[in-house]
Formats: sequence, structure tokens, C-alpha cells
Amino acid sequence: LYQKATGQSITGGLLKPRLLQDVQRDDQPHWFAQEWFIPIAVETAVDGDSIEEFCMEISRLVHELPGTLAASVTRPDGMATHDASRVELLIEHLRYGVVAVNAWSALAYAVANIPWGGFPGGTIEDPQSGIGHVHNPQFLPLAHNSILRAPLRVWPTPPWFPWHRKGEQLARGVTGMYAAIAEGKGGLWNLVGMLPDVFRS
Repeated sequence: LYQKATGQSITGGLLKPRLLQDVQRDDQPHWFAQEWFIPIAVETAVDGDSIEEFCMEISRLVHELPGTLAASVTRPDGMATHDASRVELLIEHLRYGVVAVNAWSALAYAVANIPWGGFPGGTIEDPQSGIGHVHNPQFLPLAHNSILRAPLRVWPTPPWFPWHRKGEQLARGVTGMYAAIAEGKGGLWNLVGMLPDVFRS
């Protein structure tokens, strides 16, 4: 998929992350035609003279996109009451299995105590992002999606932020910890050893 999307070959076994800015749907429709599970973020502009218009355009756009697994929404603090209510309405009606507000949507999978899966409605013929859920240890009935909320600014800097100084080391450390657990070697000391780097953001 990476080669198909970028026209670039894969070297060294690594996929180079990329940010594509100001992508227009009419000019590059392939980015809007399927779910791309590759490290590429595509930015497109949405017009709106007000929060109301912007939310309407966003709702129209995302509900035309394929895939229903997860979405992340950045919601600033200090919004006017009416505008904040309109954004909340948008968040509550997004047809995604997980909607993360001011957070990385994959955190919902890591937390593991809330349902994770595509938004209900997928079929064998058109599964979208999948049928059914995993996790949900509380057996919440009829859960159609989960909304995860976080502050806009947090401390310490989350290690998955690209500007975290020790992010790569921590990612490798977490992988090593799970590998140790899988081999029956525990993993607690791996976790303890990583704690100092968590705060070196």
C-alpha cells in the first residue's frame, strides 16, 4: 500500500512518515477512497464562515469517507457556549467506533476497558472497518461507539507525540516489555526502567 500510495520504494524495512498538506479531493481522490493503514497523514481544508457551517461541512465530508474505526477531534478550550454545544453535537454524531477528543484515538485500544471496533452497520459485503468489538470487559450492552476525552494540553508530554525527545526509545522499550512478558520473563523491570524517560519530554 505504501508503494502504491507514494510511488516510493521501501528501504531498510522502514516506512517513512509523511504529511501531505492542502490535498484537494478532486485532484487526488485516491486518498479519500479507502482506508490507508500506512504512516501518512493527509490534510485537507474545509470551509465554513461559522462553527455551525464548519461542523456541517466536516460531518458531510467524514460520512462520505470509507472506514468507521476511529477519529480524533481537536477541541480548543474557551469556546463560546453555543459553539461548544455545536462541536459536542458533532462529536456525539460521528459514525466511528471510537472518537478521541484532544487525544490519539489508538489510546482507546490501549486502555482496553472500552469497546474497540468499527461503528455498527458493517456487513459481510461491506464490512467498513470491521464487524463487532473487542475489549469491553464490562459487557456494556448495545454500545455503538466510545468517546474518549482528554485536556488539550497535558504534562508530561505523551511519548507518542513526535516531538517527545525519548519517544522512539520508549516505543522500543514497550515492545521489549511485551516481548519479555510473552516469553514468561516478567516485564515489570522493563517498565520501571522506562519511567525516567517518560518525564524527559
